[in-house]
Amino acid sequence: MKVPRDNSGRRELLVIRPTAWEHLYFASCLAVGLERAEEKWRDFYFGYSMKVGPQLDVYEFVDQQYPNRVKAIVARFDPIIAEPAQRLAFGPSGQPGNAVVSAHVAKRFSESYEQMLDLVDEVLSIRFKDDDENLEGARRAFVEMCTPAIGACREMVGKFIVDIEGLASDLQNGNPPRPVEINLKMDMPQQAMDDFVAYITAAYQAG
Repeated sequence: MKVPRDNSGRRELLVIRPTAWEHLYFASCLAVGLERAEEKWRDFYFGYSMKVGPQLDVYEFVDQQYPNRVKAIVARFDPIIAEPAQRLAFGPSGQPGNAVVSAHVAKRFSESYEQMLDLVDEVLSIRFKDDDENLEGARRAFVEMCTPAIGACREMVGKFIVDIEGLASDLQNGNPPRPVEINLKMDMPQQAMDDFVAYITAAYQAG
């Protein structure tokens, strides 16, 4: 059985409720959430913003607190997909799950992923006063800071979909079910964070 990618497919899941429907439903909600932000991801991937942002100097740029803001978003993922949330969504062993909770968890995950894309887009849209090369370097470092976390979200969803479709197939064919886990490792590269600070320091000194 495949993970449905539209509303009609999800409604059918809730009506039929095949074995592992909770995981299939959750995977579907995750997939739809990421697909909604696909245009934003493509802009991120190609490294541009369609917006024309404000013109900032180093003091105004630092005032925006971009590293702290993305760290706050990244810190949110653990409680969103933690074991208590999964237990409520998928149900205790032998008991049905809760579709409302599944949809809520997937929505919060997708919204946080999209917020990271929005934050990078905001940084890419900024115009720096005097075309400051140090601030351009800080911008690049910030994007590098965010890239692994954004990639980890996409990788987690893709792997979960593959795994849950494999589990559904195992159960349908009477094979021993394979284990399915939600693993999300959100690393922010220290080198990129160090580079950001170094470029900002150089911009202060040059100013």
